[in-house]
Amino acid sequence: MAIISTTVSDINQLIDDYRKDTASGQIDSGKKLRAQQEALKVIHAKRFYSFMVRRKTFDYYVDEVDYSIPDSVSIADFREIKDVRFVNDHTHPITQVDPDELMLYSGKGLVRDQAAVIFHDATPVLKLNIAGSKASTTLHDAADHDANGTWAADTTGSDASGLTTDTTFGKVYGTSITYDLTVAQSVNNYADISISDMTAVDLTTYLDLGVIRMWWYIPDVTNITGATLRWGSDSSNYWSKAITTQVNQETLVTGWNRIEFKWRDATKTGTPTITAIDYLLFRTSYSASQANDTDFLINDIRMYLPEEMELEYYSAYTAKTSAGVWITKPTTTTDTIIIPDTHAHVVAAGASWIIMKQMGPSFANDAKDMRLEFQDALKDLITQYGIKTNSVVTRAFRPAVRWPRRLTR
Repeated sequence: MAIISTTVSDINQLIDDYRKDTASGQIDSGKKLRAQQEALKVIHAKRFYSFMVRRKTFDYYVDEVDYSIPDSVSIADFREIKDVRFVNDHTHPITQVDPDELMLYSGKGLVRDQAAVIFHDATPVLKLNIAGSKASTTLHDAADHDANGTWAADTTGSDASGLTTDTTFGKVYGTSITYDLTVAQSVNNYADISISDMTAVDLTTYLDLGVIRMWWYIPDVTNITGATLRWGSDSSNYWSKAITTQVNQETLVTGWNRIEFKWRDATKTGTPTITAIDYLLFRTSYSASQANDTDFLINDIRMYLPEEMELEYYSAYTAKTSAGVWITKPTTTTDTIIIPDTHAHVVAAGASWIIMKQMGPSFANDAKDMRLEFQDALKDLITQYGIKTNSVVTRAFRPAVRWPRRLTR
């Protein structure tokens, strides 16, 4: 059985077969297409289906909770979570729970192997509180400017100034390193702070695989264009990576930003000693319009080793173009509707019922008969392919779509 070989033209032909009149010109192809789209909405609002399951692998970082599904997991068609697991360990069960429950345990530092989905600004975010097996290590906690070496501002070649410890404000540790911008201090549109005498860290395990994540507080983001991090054994031997967005590819904001620097994308300068990384430089970049500003902060600079996970989910795409591109709904007669061939008549019956109603009172009995046929055909589809999940997550986020009037018995 071919799962995705039914095209819009196929359904159009079935609609014509269902109709009781012979003047097919009364209902044009545009109305047929829209009727199919509406029928598909009803079909997918009623249940999740096994033939709509897709999967995607993504990187998990131990102790990191939030993963934007469009950005971190790179899924554009997410409708609902089905399962999440480690790629190389399917014996490690991860339970789907209510987001509030997950955040309660996570906030207390209690690992419970839980997953949840919540929406932030209409963006689905996968939350994970699980025991990963990969490592992470602190490069510098950035909680005190002169503990574990001494951080310094470059006051000649950059615009950094006023570097010290903020004893009242920190994202992770309650305190943080703070610095200011004095834009006339140099001819460059950046501010550098660095440390060259911290406790050396052996990053052999992380070479070319690791990801550095840190917290960065921006008091006013208006003219800030990005940041650069260097890590190495001294100011002549290091890796460097620049960023312009947060970890989820969201734009930088006024306030705390979660930023990351992927080793695989970094540029190497000189011959840094991987077993003794004791040099860090953080650069704040901005446009020529930047004015003097105070109270920039950094906190918790940590290296993570990604662990591959797999997310199974129900897709919001209901069709494919003739070129094989997934789409949310069919738009041309050559588009393929994602439904088993044996149940193509469900879409045809649903679209025909909608069209019969459009044709007016004289077709009221035909519309009633087609509604019943649509309902019976849909029951068969649900019986064979419908998934009725019991997860709290699915119940919480299932779209609240009701059947059209009088469609259910």
